[in-house]
Parts: sequence; C-alpha cells; structure tokens
Amino acid sequence: MKAANWLKVLLAAPLMTLLSATFSPAIASEKKVHFLSWPDYIDPELLEKFERQSGVDVVTQQFISDDQRDSFLEESKGHGYDIILVNGLVLERYVRNGWTTALPKGYTDKLNNIDKRWWHAYQAAEWYAVPYFWGTLGIAYRTDLIKPGITSWMQLLKPSSDLRGKVSVLDSPRETVGMALKGLNRSLNTRSSADMDDAVSLLKQQFSHYQTHPPMDATTTSKIISGNLHAAMMYSGSALTLQRLDTRVKYIVPEEGGSIWVDYLVVSSKSQNKEAAWDLIEFLNEPEHATQLAYYLYYATPNKGAMAMLDQSFLDNETIYPNTQALEKSEILQPLLSRRKKNLEEQFSTLTTQ
Repeated sequence: MKAANWLKVLLAAPLMTLLSATFSPAIASEKKVHFLSWPDYIDPELLEKFERQSGVDVVTQQFISDDQRDSFLEESKGHGYDIILVNGLVLERYVRNGWTTALPKGYTDKLNNIDKRWWHAYQAAEWYAVPYFWGTLGIAYRTDLIKPGITSWMQLLKPSSDLRGKVSVLDSPRETVGMALKGLNRSLNTRSSADMDDAVSLLKQQFSHYQTHPPMDATTTSKIISGNLHAAMMYSGSALTLQRLDTRVKYIVPEEGGSIWVDYLVVSSKSQNKEAAWDLIEFLNEPEHATQLAYYLYYATPNKGAMAMLDQSFLDNETIYPNTQALEKSEILQPLLSRRKKNLEEQFSTLTTQ
C-alpha cells in the first residue's frame, strides 16, 4: 500500500521507466533478476552496486496500481518475474494463487536486523515475505487554509460548511470505510456487520461533500498544492512528497488512530533465478544499504540496523515515524473475507455514483 515517490518519477530517474498498458514480462535469463515494483521504489545506485558485486543484472519493471500488478501476474501466470513488491493485504491471496516461494530455511536468521513486528503483521509474511517499508494512512492538510488545524477524522468525514467540497477521501472502499470506522471509534478490522453499516451510513450522509482521489495523487498537479483541496485522506509517503513541494502541507495521524500499511518483497514461484533473487533481498537488508534506501525513499524502514544509523532528524519526523500514541491507536489493515469484500465494494460503488 504503499506508495511511489511520484516527484522523482516526474524527474525521470534514468533506470526507471513507467510501463505502458501493453507491457509483457521479459524472458528470464541466468544473469538477470526481474524486479516488479512501484516506479522509483528502489535506489538505482544500490542496484548498480549489487550488479557490480554479483555479476547479476537487475531489470526493474513497474506497475502503477495494485490492480495493474495483479493483472500482469494473472496474464503471465506468474512467469517473467523474480522479485515482486506486494502489500500485506494481498499477500495471503498471492500465496493461495501459488505466485510466491517460501523463505529459504534459516533465511530469517540471516535477516535478524528486521524488526519481527513486521514479519508478524500478516500470517503469511512469516513464511513467504520480507518486510520492505511501512507507513500510515492519515490526513494531509494545508495549514494556511485550515486553522487551527485538524486533529480528528470527523473533521474530514463530517466537514464543516466551509470545508464542504474541499476535502477528499480515497477512491478505495477498504481504506475509506476503514477510516470511517476509526472516526466512529470502531476497529477498522471489525467483524461486526453493524459497525460496517454505521461506517457506510456516515459516508453516505456526507459523500456529496467529498472529492475522491487515487492513492498516488502526490504530484505538482495535486489539488492540495493548487488549493482546490484543503484536506485529504492520504498515505504518509504521498504526504511526504507533497511536503517537499509545499511546506504548507502538514500530515497527521488523527487522534482516533489511522491504519498502518506494510510492503513486502516476495520471490516468485516461477522465478528462474531464485538464489540471485534471495541474494538481492539480503543485500538490500544489510544495515548500510537499508539506511541508504531509507534516505532515498524517505519512508519508515523495518530494519533495526538501519534505524541505528539514521539521523535523529529522520527518526523524529512524525510523518515517517508517528509518535507512540498515534501508533498505539492505529491498526494494521487486514484483508476481508471475499464475500464481505465484495459486499463492501458494491456498497462503496453506490456511494460514488449517487
């Protein structure tokens, strides 16, 4: 769930090129590792260093949405990729689909710098995935346009008259309904149909006052930068990009808490270069390299060795590392059962078309 640094994409990093809709997976070779990820979600200097040391070329291939990544894998039946970037919400489904390879025996011992919390965040991760980065879902807002500021989800979800039409929620049912649940002081992972109904009812009453935006809306054309939006539900990574573009943008995890996302690296079950793929993941998790990667992406690393090497100013940035209270009230977003997920998507669809 997480998020590409679209500002860097606009600056056209030389090793990263967005795929067109006609993408087709490359044919694997003995000296290549194919890495499927968000655009610019890896430091190209690290890849070049790995190539020099290992003699293995790394071919980066990008998707621009979770749905696009899924469609690539469905069309190729998982062939053509070695390392795949996934979020925790889809991890179990990828395992069921047979698209992932189990971690090699003893591999977690090699990566003992990784905080076990992130391996335990999703059951399948303990056996099939390596934590990559994590972050939160909260609210980004313009400090010059909203005074004295935002502290609660309800300020976004039940906007005051002067904010109506100037706030935005994600065009994603799981996240938006989840944050409505948080605003109602319910668990975003509730199994209660009544809780879900209350959250959908809240959104239904207020939806005409919202705009919607995709998760990756963090570019120079963002409506928050232009002032068309005053506040938006947003991932921490996207908010950081906006803050680099405009210092008037502030990001907070509301007092009710938000959601926590975790991105993972998995090795494809169809990979022809599994050993090299695992070697690359191990290379990226060496503390020095994990530190470099954290500075490059400006996201929260799960690597404890890297955290010991990061500047205090980086660790004190609450957009990257929220304070203890915010984290304690936040929850790791878990996948829904298929039937409930379909029902939620249908309900959300009626909201967006009303």
